[in-house]
Amino acid sequence: MKTLVGDSIELSLYNIVELQSIFHKYKKQSWAYFVPFLLSYNLPPYRKIYIYSELNAFFIYQITLNDNTYRMDLVFPPLGLTYSSFDLFKKIANNLRQKSLRILWLDSQDRLFFKSIKSKSLNISVKDNEYIYDPKGLHALQGHKYKDVRKKINSVKRKSPMFYVLEEKDVLNALSLLKEWRKLQGRKNGFLLDWGYTVSALKQMMFFEKTDLSAYGVSIDGELKAFAMVGPIDECTASFFVAKSDTRIKGLSEFLRWRICGELQDYSFINDAGDLGLSGLRQYKTKLRPIRRNLVYSATFII
Repeated sequence: MKTLVGDSIELSLYNIVELQSIFHKYKKQSWAYFVPFLLSYNLPPYRKIYIYSELNAFFIYQITLNDNTYRMDLVFPPLGLTYSSFDLFKKIANNLRQKSLRILWLDSQDRLFFKSIKSKSLNISVKDNEYIYDPKGLHALQGHKYKDVRKKINSVKRKSPMFYVLEEKDVLNALSLLKEWRKLQGRKNGFLLDWGYTVSALKQMMFFEKTDLSAYGVSIDGELKAFAMVGPIDECTASFFVAKSDTRIKGLSEFLRWRICGELQDYSFINDAGDLGLSGLRQYKTKLRPIRRNLVYSATFII
């Protein structure tokens, strides 16, 4: 697949430290800035993620292939965002004869910049509203507000679950659990959009340093029933990257998150992404008592 932009390079494990440093420099804390997510989101041949530097700015963009046609979109606004750095990619999109240029994720700071442009060719919309938790509070489960969550966790404890670090030998079982989860949820539901990058993350997890990505499992009666992947967005905020559990076991999802929070006590915050506008997922995540929410946006520019 073509890079389409200058001396771009395809995103790889070799870029982890560089990306973490750049995201830290620009104080990025939204869920999509978790580097293992970006690496798992790179799904050739139909979607490739590239990085590129020019005009004192750092670009992360994707090339997608559909019906033998290439399309380019920015994953994030340029890091080092200026009118010049953004115009560079508008011109490239125009040369590709695209009618529009999309930016998949914007945080509030980026939104303010683009709103200042006041262009009729710009449309910014809310993409999601991320849930930010206090891992210490969520693990302690003290007070009436956690009453319902405590009851569900205690019901799972009675099943004598085993919580452990996921290893390479567990990947096939995790993939089987994921496949079953997908079947139970129904293939057409919006919250199944993570299928591709979750499979990719499971297959790649052993190549990540434990400081960048940690994976855990929960087994009941010797069978894997839940797994999760987590890691740092920055020194204060961890990402709840992936969490899947057997939906037939009530309280298992709460138990999984509770145990994971026990592993993340060195962090002040956990970003558990959004709820995709789904009322059931919103109710579930609200019961875990987020300490704040974080709006993220997407944007489309008509060329």
